[in-house]
Amino acid sequence: MDLHGPSSFGRDFLTYVLWAVTPDGQALNLGEILFSESSADQTTGLNVTTPNQTFWLMATAEPHFAVSEPSNLVVLVSQNQDSLTTGNKALVVKGPLIYYTHFDTYSRAAASASVAGVAPELLQARKAVELASSAGILKTPTAAGQEPLPDERRTRDTLALARDFLSRAEKLATQATAEARRESIQFARTAAQTAEDARALATGAVGQVYIRQLLREIESAETEIKRLTQLDASQKAEIARLTQQLAELDKTHRDTVAQLERLRQENADLAARFKALEAETAGLRTYLTQITGERDRLARDRDRICGELRKQLEALGSLRSEGGRIVLTLASDILFDFNKYDLRDAAREQLAKLAMLQLFIFRDVPVKYAGHTDLVGADDYNQWLSEQRALRVAEYLLTQRQQLYKDDAQAGRVAGDLSTIQGLLAMDAARSKADAAGRQALLQPILPLVEGMGSRSPVVNAPGKNEKNRRVEVIFADTRGAATGSLCEAPVPAGQ
Repeated sequence: MDLHGPSSFGRDFLTYVLWAVTPDGQALNLGEILFSESSADQTTGLNVTTPNQTFWLMATAEPHFAVSEPSNLVVLVSQNQDSLTTGNKALVVKGPLIYYTHFDTYSRAAASASVAGVAPELLQARKAVELASSAGILKTPTAAGQEPLPDERRTRDTLALARDFLSRAEKLATQATAEARRESIQFARTAAQTAEDARALATGAVGQVYIRQLLREIESAETEIKRLTQLDASQKAEIARLTQQLAELDKTHRDTVAQLERLRQENADLAARFKALEAETAGLRTYLTQITGERDRLARDRDRICGELRKQLEALGSLRSEGGRIVLTLASDILFDFNKYDLRDAAREQLAKLAMLQLFIFRDVPVKYAGHTDLVGADDYNQWLSEQRALRVAEYLLTQRQQLYKDDAQAGRVAGDLSTIQGLLAMDAARSKADAAGRQALLQPILPLVEGMGSRSPVVNAPGKNEKNRRVEVIFADTRGAATGSLCEAPVPAGQ
């Protein structure tokens, strides 16, 4: 297909994204449409899959590749197949082509010429951080002297992490080596993904803070209603007492006219005060109803955002439940080459997404990494290779999460685990076999974290190479009935 550069639509548009849209209008990000290095108007191929059974496709101009909802600038839609001659026509499901978005305020002003020569990934990361910084609660600082609520702090920490990744990308981009450029692009894409998570979370974070503020006001209002109710009963009793006293004085002390008039005036004042208090109580009850409705709406917004995060987790591989534990089998076609345990570039990008999703869904949940191999080679070699694969995934995810820990004890434990993992990764098969006791001594302290399954549990039980067997499973502990620090609840796999 031929498309002009996205910046022709405005300064906020830096790439194109392909979406699969279900009949109810929900859009799923299938990936970025990249341009050929030889031509600014020639796109490269894009091979993607979607879990949806029925969908239509569209391409939109976007500020970066990691957007969670499409913009309103659609450049391509699915072609009507009635005029096509092919044996692969899809079954047509009639209906309007609709989709929904909250992102409709991107600038259409002309793009700046000062960004010429800057890597597209770096431009997207800058734009992602810029958009996140002006979203929801992130566009204003925490009020002076006020302790930020946990959800607000988590949102601001996520944006700070995105800015840190962008800073690293910017520094590496100034270096001339190919390795520095590759690392700069990786950090830039991670910064864009993290900034988009912060932007998507900002509305939910604002909701949490606002809900808790409203709950405080509700509590104060309920206390005032209780006080006014008690005062109401007290005033009625006082009115009854004064009325009785007036009757007695009128009967037995007709000569105390001045005192009687004073008591009558006091009675009238109390009645007026009681009427005013009744009106004030009614107003407070109306206000309580309003803020309770607002709290429920914000809770629904938070549930929508968490649903999107859980969809992103399910898109990373296949989920299943085992005895209450949640097992994520990472997509095997992006992890390792045959007889290798080094991560492919695509695997690093997916694991970076998993690191951020783990922060929101499984923040304090114990995790274990189980490695597997093809049905090729000796058992002892496969055992070593499966351990190396599990160690490599654990090393990458621990490195991503290491910067989130502010507590020295937690940071120290992670640093210790990383040091042990890196020592094991440095041992090749021959050295591991020669020093089996030494390798076992290193493995022992981190066995709760990693496990090598060798070729004992194949997905495809047939001898030979098969990348479906070349996988790592991420196992999250059973959290049923346990309190965690996660923003969202873990997903329940289909059929469980």
